[in-house]
Amino acid sequence: MTEENKEFAQKFLNTMDAQDWHAFREMMSPEHRFNSPLGPPMGRDEHVGVDRDFFKSFDAKHHILDIVAEGDKVAFRGKTTMVHKGEFQGIPPTGKHIELHWLDIMRIEDGKNAEEWLSLDLMGLMQQLEA
Repeated sequence: MTEENKEFAQKFLNTMDAQDWHAFREMMSPEHRFNSPLGPPMGRDEHVGVDRDFFKSFDAKHHILDIVAEGDKVAFRGKTTMVHKGEFQGIPPTGKHIELHWLDIMRIEDGKNAEEWLSLDLMGLMQQLEA
């Protein structure tokens, strides 16, 4: 199951990068919980909305650098390469090429993302945007 969970995590990111929001939503369980520094835990629809808004601000591609899985959890470290193309947090588009580093842990249940914990380098992002 651990190899399947690793493959699921990669497919989840690929689906997000393709901005296939219907398929992305369907990869999450109805009870999905998304925990991140962006605010209180979010449900499935809120999670999709946050990522959809992110792609309005950035042309982005996610890259997994390390991945491990055990039981129903998969942990992965990665970076997102992106270009700032739209307003973000009140910052007008700069056209800058940016790297955002992150860590993610996902709990997979019945082949779906049931819960996710994301930690990302928001300070590094804001520094690259010169905010």
